Amino acid sequence: IKLLVYCLCLTLLIISALVVPREVSGQEGETLSVRCWYSRGYEGYNKYWCRGAARGSCHKVVETAGRDVPRQHGRVSITDNHIFCVVLLTVQELSMEDAGSYWCGVERAGWDIMEPVTVRVTPGDHYPRFLGTGAGAKCRTSSFCAGEWRGRAWGRWAGWEGAAPRSSQGH
Repeated sequence: IKLLVYCLCLTLLIISALVVPREVSGQEGETLSVRCWYSRGYEGYNKYWCRGAARGSCHKVVETAGRDVPRQHGRVSITDNHIFCVVLLTVQELSMEDAGSYWCGVERAGWDIMEPVTVRVTPGDHYPRFLGTGAGAKCRTSSFCAGEWRGRAWGRWAGWEGAAPRSSQGH
């Protein structure tokens, strides 16, 4: 009986070593942040985010190398806060291809601690691009830019570069 209680307690300790939301969602073009809390004692361990439907088929997207300084790989960054025992994954300019199964992991000798997170991406608002004269019109698709386009006069639009906007659907 003592052995059974010990094994049960050990299993609970391992299971509760990581806490993540089961599912997160974001809109295409926005920035998505996911937090992964870990138990005290794992501060110096390498933490990572990997992508794949199962533990065995998971490919690392970004990792901390055990340090508490932010690391970036393309649009994806990871930050490990050793004081609050939380890993933050940030995906900039979210795309539909980013949807899928991810895992927060703590690298250990033998068996890594991993918890799955499902990322859902909803389509963003697709606004027409604009053509200008001279230097041309430039506007990156973002909620800020779209909000300014819908809500303000052209002359006061902070995100606008260029002259006389003309709509060009699909270009």
